[in-house]
Amino acid sequence: MTKPSLRDRRRGGVRSRIRTVTRGGLLTAILLVLMAGPALADPAVPTNYRSIVNVVDPQPTGVTVEVVGGDAFLSVAAAEGNTVEVPGYFGEPYLLIDDSGDVWLNTRSPARYINQDRYGVTQIPPTADAQAAAEWEQVGTGGTFSWHDHRTHWMSPDLPPTIDGDRAEVVFPWSLTITINGIETEVRGELLWFPNVNPAGPLLVGFLGILPLLAYRRHRVNSVAITAAALAAIALFVSVVQFAATPSFDRGAPVDTVIPAIGIAAAVTALWLRKSTIRSWAAVELAGISVLWWAASAAVAITAPVLPSALPVSVERAAVSLAIWIGVGLVAIAARELVLATRQRTT
Repeated sequence: MTKPSLRDRRRGGVRSRIRTVTRGGLLTAILLVLMAGPALADPAVPTNYRSIVNVVDPQPTGVTVEVVGGDAFLSVAAAEGNTVEVPGYFGEPYLLIDDSGDVWLNTRSPARYINQDRYGVTQIPPTADAQAAAEWEQVGTGGTFSWHDHRTHWMSPDLPPTIDGDRAEVVFPWSLTITINGIETEVRGELLWFPNVNPAGPLLVGFLGILPLLAYRRHRVNSVAITAAALAAIALFVSVVQFAATPSFDRGAPVDTVIPAIGIAAAVTALWLRKSTIRSWAAVELAGISVLWWAASAAVAITAPVLPSALPVSVERAAVSLAIWIGVGLVAIAARELVLATRQRTT
C-alpha cells in the first residue's frame, strides 16, 4: 500500500479541522436549542392582529386592564389594596388578585389549562371541574398577571372569513365581566386585523448595511469577525427585548437568545484564532450561519404589521434585514477564504 505523501496528510488534516470546528459549533447550537425547547411557553409573536380595550365600566381607580403582545395576552394590574376576580369560560372562579398583590389561579378551573396555549389546545386534566370548589394556587406577586384570554383574539391560524385581506378591518367586538373590589365591571374592546407592510424599506436598509463588507481585505479576518460580533450582538439585544416584553408567566426559556450568543462566541473565537487562518475563518463561518439562523426565525417581523416588542418597529425590522443581508455576506466571505486557505495549505 502506498504511503500518503506529506501534502496529502496536510490536506487531510486541514479538512478534518474545518469539519471539526463547523460540526462542533453546529452541534452545540442544536443541543442548546433542543435542551431549551421543552421549557418554552407560548410567547407573543409578530402578527396581523391587534386587540384593544375600549371601555372599562365603571372605570376603576388603581386597576388597569389592557391587551399586550398585539392580541396575545389580556393583562390586569392592580395597585395594593385592590382586589380583582376574573371568571373562566364556564363562569367558574379563574383568577384572583388579592388586596396584598398576590396572584392566584384556580387549579380546578378548565380555563387554568385552556389559557396556557394561544389556540387553547392544551389538554385539560380530569381534575379540572368548573362546578367544583376553587382550589387556589399562587402564581405571582405584585398585583399583575397576563394570560391568553380567548375571548379577545381569533382562535385559528386561518384568516377570518370576514376579512378581505387588503385593508385594516374589525374582526369582532368582544366583552367580559370581571369583579373589581366587589363591583361587577364590564370590559369591552375589539379585535383588529391589518394587512402586511411593504418590506422594501427594511430590505433596502439591510442591503446598504452589506456594502462595507465588500471592501474587506483578503485574508484579513479582523474586520469581518468584528462585523459578525457586532451584528450578533444586535440580534441578541433584539431577542432580549422581545423576551422581556413577554409576560413572566409565559416567558419560558430564552431560546431565541441562544443562537445570537453562539454567533458572538464564534466571532470572538475568530479574533482569538486570527493567526490560524483556517480555524479563524471557520469560526467566522459559524458566526455567519448563526446570524442567518436567527434572521430566518425572525424574518416575519419584516412584513408583520404588529410586533410584540418594546423596540420601535422600524428598528426591529432594520435589525432583521441587516442580519439577513450581512449574514449572507459573512457566510460567502468565510466560505471563499476557507477555500483559498485550503488550496494554499495543500500546495
